[in-house]
Amino acid sequence: MCGQRAMLKRTDSVRAMFERAAARGELSVDMISYFEAVVGPLYGYALMLPGLVRQRAPVLVEAFLARLEPATAAHGERDEPRPPSAPGDS
Repeated sequence: MCGQRAMLKRTDSVRAMFERAAARGELSVDMISYFEAVVGPLYGYALMLPGLVRQRAPVLVEAFLARLEPATAAHGERDEPRPPSAPGDS
């Protein structure tokens, strides 16, 4: 039960961090996307390849933040991932 309380406390802390960022007008992030892009892979590294956690953490965070960059500063739109182009497409 103690582990569940700790997990819920950490989840609440992360949620509060995202809410504060949104209140400051920063790009909003949903927790699921963050956990899928950063926390999940880091957990996997911690279990399977613990020596790589310090090396991979900044890479994962930077890649996640890069996806949040606005497409245009004037419109505040987010870049959406584009599918790979087929050979011969321009």
